[in-house]
Amino acid sequence: MHLLSSVLTLSAIVPALVAGQLSGKVGPLTTSSTKAAKKTCNVLHYGAVADSKTDIGPAITKAFGDCKTGGLVVIPHGQYAIGTWATLSGGSAWALQLDGQITRTGKAGGNMIFIEHTDDFELFSSHSKGVIQGNGYEYHKEKSISGPRLLRFFKVTNFSVHDIILVDSPSFHFSLDTCENGEVYNMAIRGGNEGGLDGVDVWSTNIWVHDVEVTNKDECVTVKVYIPRHTVRAAYVSDPMKPESFQEHSRREHLLQLERR
Repeated sequence: MHLLSSVLTLSAIVPALVAGQLSGKVGPLTTSSTKAAKKTCNVLHYGAVADSKTDIGPAITKAFGDCKTGGLVVIPHGQYAIGTWATLSGGSAWALQLDGQITRTGKAGGNMIFIEHTDDFELFSSHSKGVIQGNGYEYHKEKSISGPRLLRFFKVTNFSVHDIILVDSPSFHFSLDTCENGEVYNMAIRGGNEGGLDGVDVWSTNIWVHDVEVTNKDECVTVKVYIPRHTVRAAYVSDPMKPESFQEHSRREHLLQLERR
């Protein structure tokens, strides 16, 4: 494991040593405590059972339905199974507090937790022990990386993700697609020893990724399209000597500063 201090921003045609800049503020517009004071939706009240076998997917979806216009969805400490994926669409001024461990038992493709068209959002663990476990080894032993992603955001604005752990995704771990004004920090991502199991995939605007530890074979943080303002700072990668640890697939306007310390 190596420690890197890095800044990644997209505004020039070739790599150069520069300081990354954001185009504006990042993160949620209201605090999680403010959201909780308005309404709290505990998944245990919506059918979730911390028994490692009852499908938590429907309970997450139902709790979100009651808190999507302002509130806090809570997944308490405990061991949960997810057999059907949770697509959480719409809403604003809500947060998801993941304090338990969610383990994949379903076999569908797609995204285990998919959050879209949401504004003023926060995903976090109150004690930094919230986990999504993908059991990706079940796919990888068959030489497949075509299973589901653990977490995907689409058109989410003014958000943060922090203090959670993503483990052994069958495919990508965390994808940010067409999002704006987000901060991702204090995360650990543990991937399998296969190519194509990206830690964080970003194709978004004004995103700050920092203090994220990723262990996988390659592509720890991947930028896939042009992003006017995007920074990655203080990232930990499994093998920083590999150029694909920070990989950029678009060949447009890419600046990278990478300092080993």
